[in-house]
Amino acid sequence: MPGLSVSEKNHWKERLSKRIDKRIEAISAEDPNLLERVKRDAHDRAMQSLNLADLQAEIDRLEREEEELEKRERVLNRTMLARVRGVPLESIDELSVYQSGKHNQEVQSAISRRQAVSSPSMTRSFTSSICCPLAESMSLWSPVGRSI
Repeated sequence: MPGLSVSEKNHWKERLSKRIDKRIEAISAEDPNLLERVKRDAHDRAMQSLNLADLQAEIDRLEREEEELEKRERVLNRTMLARVRGVPLESIDELSVYQSGKHNQEVQSAISRRQAVSSPSMTRSFTSSICCPLAESMSLWSPVGRSI
């Protein structure tokens, strides 16, 4: 029995491939999640055999915590904007505020304005609290006006 020619090999290869694909489609039609479940199980077994399952579980836990922290940060940013505007939190639309990026500018602007208002009085009180005691302490060391 002579060997198969290249064209015959390709013919049988294609024919077998089509039969296998049809069978996979039939099995998938019976259980739509089967392939996904098999892939997930294979991944889990590979992780366990490499002793990586516990590390992956830790990564998954950290990702969930990170999502929770991001949610909390969004709520806090909305709360800051609501306080700056003097409106209830419910009136701040999260999606529109975050798309425009306006909340950061508005909050930062309010902080800068308040800082500028309180800055002169803070500078005066800081200067008097630092300079006066410093001046008094320097007069103690100055030889002028001291009796010997």
